Amino acid sequence: MTGKRKPFGAHRRHTVCIPLRRADRTAAASDGGRELLPPDEKTGTDGRSAGDVLINPEYAGLAQRKYGRCCLCVLYLCYMIGLDPLQTQKVLRDLEAGGTRRGANMQDCLDGVWARLAEFDSTHVRRGQLHVSVAFLQGKGDDFTPPIRCDRPNVIWEKSWDHVRIFYPGMRIRRGKGSPRFWASYGLFTSNPYGDIDIVPAQADISALSEYRCLIMAGWNMADDDFGRRMLEYVRGGGTLLLTWAHLYTTADREQALSHRSEILFNDDIRELTGIRSVDFSTDVPRLETDFPAGSAQYIEHSVGEGRVILVNSKCYPSEKPIRRLYASLVRGIARENRKYEALFGWVSSDGCVYTAAYDAPDRRTFYLLDVRWWRSRPHTARAVLHMGEAVCGFPVKRDVLNVMTMFNGVAVLTADNTTDIIACDGQNLTLQGEGKTKIVLFKWVDGEIDITEKWLELNGITTERI
Repeated sequence: MTGKRKPFGAHRRHTVCIPLRRADRTAAASDGGRELLPPDEKTGTDGRSAGDVLINPEYAGLAQRKYGRCCLCVLYLCYMIGLDPLQTQKVLRDLEAGGTRRGANMQDCLDGVWARLAEFDSTHVRRGQLHVSVAFLQGKGDDFTPPIRCDRPNVIWEKSWDHVRIFYPGMRIRRGKGSPRFWASYGLFTSNPYGDIDIVPAQADISALSEYRCLIMAGWNMADDDFGRRMLEYVRGGGTLLLTWAHLYTTADREQALSHRSEILFNDDIRELTGIRSVDFSTDVPRLETDFPAGSAQYIEHSVGEGRVILVNSKCYPSEKPIRRLYASLVRGIARENRKYEALFGWVSSDGCVYTAAYDAPDRRTFYLLDVRWWRSRPHTARAVLHMGEAVCGFPVKRDVLNVMTMFNGVAVLTADNTTDIIACDGQNLTLQGEGKTKIVLFKWVDGEIDITEKWLELNGITTERI
């Protein structure tokens, strides 16, 4: 994406349904020629099913009480995170099974929401690949499965995954029953103000790690020489890495690690990565000897090649009290910095009730936006913010429909019906496809400001409109 589109304000300069997704489950782009299968068709999926990964079937009981809004949100979220029709259908069957076990007749409800999704899918092409530039590294030996944390005592490394909530503030890693917010706590119905993240194994090769601008270590990790080598290569290539000394523990003994008695990986690669010549671990805050002022600093930020490493100078895990707030502030700083970088090429951020997904294609960046607060009975207006370089502009997000923002060089187009698809834009003419009367909103970047125009169009197939 960054190699195709000009940053705003530059002169021809080139440069997981749970939102938490494993990197190896990222779906391929749509080919535009597929159709959703009817809900009674019995088909299977390869590997781990979407229903097992994405939802708890008990969502169905909630959907019955809220006129299918919950089910509609679930299926739209499946589309947004890149699931194919077979995986989405498995989610639908889980919803239906959940309602049946509770004596509820869900068929009419599910037929209706499936028809809505099928209509959207048949009239839109999901172009490009899901764009994710920040990943949390799951260390070697870390058996934690987010977003549900075990109730075992002393799982300090698992509690460190709570920092994921900075990217998904609506997610609550806890247990409880009753309100819709309990179901939101599983991570399904939440906003993502800084965009999506991936979860990548720390053992991944450098080609996989280099797909992300920022890597954040969270929980348990058994470091070895290969880990140090790959992290150094990743940072040299332009990446940002955040970790503590605890992520360089070499022991496989949980008790030894929790008491901070483990040996720490400190070889030539780690010296070059951190810029630290030697370190004294005998004190609570390790004493550092570096080529730059450090001493007993809380954290150090060291540039290596085109990238940088941020090392919290503590043997604690990120969730432990001495560094918990510091680590959270550093994670939030990385998130804000990354969003600012993405704004150079066009970005959309959301408020506390909108989930967004970005897809990159050579000629465009497409944002799907969904108001996930389906349990709200009173009317409300969700909002999102369009970033074009330094210019920003707020706009409303309609409820019970998948809003689509299609962004080209200097032009963004917002549609909020179920049938209108943006095909192409050359800066002067907009080609779109749809049926009937529809409204589009045009956002044009002009001299550092965003100019907004609303247009009502009567569509009958493919139409070209001058903008």
